[in-house]
Amino acid sequence: MAGLAPADTEATEGRAVTEELLRSRRRRGAALDEFRGVRERGIPGFEDAVPPLPNKIVVTGGTGCVGTSLLGLLRTLGVQELTSFSRRPPSSQRRHRGVSYRQVDIRDPSSVRAALREKEPDLVIHLAGQRQPALAERRVAETISSNVIGTMSVLASAGATGVPRVVTASTGKSLRFFASEVYAATKKMAEYLVAIAPERWGVSTSTTRFTHIVDNSVAYRRFRRWAHSGAPIKLHAPGIAFYAQSAREAAQLLVATIPSMHSAMPKLTVLADIGWPHDLLDLALDVIEDEQSDSFLCFTGYEPGYMDQIYPGTFDPLRDDCSPLLNVVETERMTSSPDGLPRIQRIQMVPTADASLDDAIQCLEASWRQGAAAVELRAQLHIASVALLKKTFEDASARDLETILSLARDKVGHAKEHRIVHRQLKTAAKAQGVAQRLAS
Repeated sequence: MAGLAPADTEATEGRAVTEELLRSRRRRGAALDEFRGVRERGIPGFEDAVPPLPNKIVVTGGTGCVGTSLLGLLRTLGVQELTSFSRRPPSSQRRHRGVSYRQVDIRDPSSVRAALREKEPDLVIHLAGQRQPALAERRVAETISSNVIGTMSVLASAGATGVPRVVTASTGKSLRFFASEVYAATKKMAEYLVAIAPERWGVSTSTTRFTHIVDNSVAYRRFRRWAHSGAPIKLHAPGIAFYAQSAREAAQLLVATIPSMHSAMPKLTVLADIGWPHDLLDLALDVIEDEQSDSFLCFTGYEPGYMDQIYPGTFDPLRDDCSPLLNVVETERMTSSPDGLPRIQRIQMVPTADASLDDAIQCLEASWRQGAAAVELRAQLHIASVALLKKTFEDASARDLETILSLARDKVGHAKEHRIVHRQLKTAAKAQGVAQRLAS
């Protein structure tokens, strides 16, 4: 438009498009109602299938959203002694009566060991960590130290102080064979540590994968803030859909995931049914209307930490009996669901350690403790991630590899992540004698 600065032109065009989208919708308000309604969801049958709980439990990250929900659930279930370890005290809204709140830095093994010796818990539920993908790209050291080194510290400290069981929390992003983003890569590394913990540190372990938690949704808070102030609503792209769950479901899943005493076989647990995915564009439009805002939509592309580079052979579209939080390899390792909880799926993790991966994690920790710059930490994390990718395909069966190659045929793009995965996949396939025509 003549006479307008580029920013003014963008705003005028953006408002026109947004107004047209608002006028043409058929289910006004439905996306917002469905999204907020997820907060009330729980796992069907959970109350009748709660496993026996120990008397003393420590929750790391108990001041966070899921941690607060979990502590409330454990109190309701009658756990006698509950303690939260976190770096900061809880806000008044997130403080439960009867819970002991201790300020402990999980990255400091000596502090964790001392606190565990004092409390002598029967179980640790480890939730502490850095959870924001975009922030992880800016605070690389904090994310690596919290999510990888902190998890290793908790597992090792539990083993050293005689805590028999540890449950951890992971993310649906860990289903990817390889992740180039800092957040997803660190959570994949933490899952590996959980898998080898029974053999290495003598603790029984399990982990859960969460998807988008509605109760502390970063995207929803952003939409509300932008719409309230009349600022542009920034979206990565149109057509983005995402799964969501409630903090209540997450807390119940953690309790249902508690491993049996002295179990040497670590498990990974997910919700099998998370409902239909939510459309981000529809949610943003509903928020604009709900706030009676003159904000307009602005498509900015993917910000760091949210790259859409998932390898095309990760899922089998013909398998409709599996959680969307599991990949092709993992669905072949499913075991029976917990009694009375068919909405939960559980897989057997691979408990064997890998020397190359262990060396890479050791180098990553040393670099962090020496105060290395973000660029060096990223490089070390990449080395560890490639080692984990290689191990993933080496542990997979020939049938799994053939399935992945078949699903990915003619769909592998030029994204760096695709090339890295495909190269390791072909190497593993050839080593297992998978048909040359697929591995080429």
